[in-house]
Amino acid sequence: MVCSPLATLASGAAARNPVNMDGLPQTLASYLTERLPGHPRITGARRFGTGQSNPTWALLTDAEPLVLRAKPAGKLLPKAHMIDREFRVMRALSGSAVPVPRMILLDQEANPMGRD
Repeated sequence: MVCSPLATLASGAAARNPVNMDGLPQTLASYLTERLPGHPRITGARRFGTGQSNPTWALLTDAEPLVLRAKPAGKLLPKAHMIDREFRVMRALSGSAVPVPRMILLDQEANPMGRD
C-alpha cells in the first residue's frame, strides 16, 4: 500500500546511484514508478524503526514524499496484517472529519518485494 504522509517528511537526502532502498529490493523502485500516478522516480527509502506491526518506509520521490506499508515477511495468520482492509477504511474516510493520508496504490496481485 502506498499513501501520502499526513505530514511532510524531511529527507535531506539527495538521489544516489544505486538508490538507497533501506532493505527493500532495488527492483521495487522501478516497479512503483511504473504504477504510481504521474510516474514519480523513487530516489530513496527509509524504514521506520518502531511503532508498527506492518513494515513501513518513507519513500522519497522527485515529486512528493510517500509512505509504503507492507505485510511482514513469512507465514501470517489469515486475518492478521490486512493491508487491504487498512487501505479500504482509510480511503472510505477520505474527505471526512477524520484525518487520513491520501491512499494511492494497493497491489495485491504482484509480489514486487519478493516475499512468500
